[in-house]
Amino acid sequence: MCYSIRGKCTIVTGAASGVGQGIARYFVESGANVIAADRNGTLLKELFGRSPPAGTSYFVGDLRHKLTRLNLMSAVNSEFGRLDVLVNASREFRQTAPREPAAEVLDTMLDQNLRLHFCMAQLAAGTFMKQAEPGKGSRTRIADDKGPIGSIINLSSIASQRTRPELLEYSISNAALNQATRALAVSLARYRIRVNGVAYGTLRKPNLANVLVDLGMNADRESARSEIKRSIPSNRLVEAEEIAHLVRFLASDSTPYLTGQVITVDGGRTLLDSSTMLRP
Repeated sequence: MCYSIRGKCTIVTGAASGVGQGIARYFVESGANVIAADRNGTLLKELFGRSPPAGTSYFVGDLRHKLTRLNLMSAVNSEFGRLDVLVNASREFRQTAPREPAAEVLDTMLDQNLRLHFCMAQLAAGTFMKQAEPGKGSRTRIADDKGPIGSIINLSSIASQRTRPELLEYSISNAALNQATRALAVSLARYRIRVNGVAYGTLRKPNLANVLVDLGMNADRESARSEIKRSIPSNRLVEAEEIAHLVRFLASDSTPYLTGQVITVDGGRTLLDSSTMLRP
């Protein structure tokens, strides 16, 4: 199977950086039509430059707001006339003092990492179902009463399973998102809509060393990188492109019976005891 997503009309949120950026790039390279959405317009427009490839467009806005989400769905309809895949890749990451929890930080984490994804999933599901109605110009695949009519993929973190005191609110929001993915899958299965998730480990990115130092893992940046790698059996960090390959698999028509799964991509890290550190 080739796991083709060619021609699939896709929304990728959080597309300006990190794993969202990697997914947006890979989907475009794989022939999908993509609306790359993010609230950081400056970074977003660096994705493909001022003139994105054919079948690709940008959407700048804060999707935590209902009107912005509705405007995004309207933009998808105007640009492509339909929607096949939603990839919820946006996320908010903050550290807090565990002995001084701040209610506003929890609210921010839940708004960005849970409510936004949940609301976008509901909007996408509504769009999928409208497209499947008779007389709506549905394609053969959508009209088929046995095939799926849409796919939703939520990106979360292994912080939902293993956490640190400084990541209290972040961990809670990701664990909630994983359960929302399962609940949505059960609720939407009868409508032939698939919902899956990807919980990934530490992503290799330019500012990673700074984040690790801020977490107090080590005062030296290179030592911090080594420390995190020693907690991973594969002895390396995950690349955005690797996650994008899995998301493509989940978005393709080759997985019609796969739903309600949160797949962990962490090089085996969550299989180890939390106190285990591997030798170099």
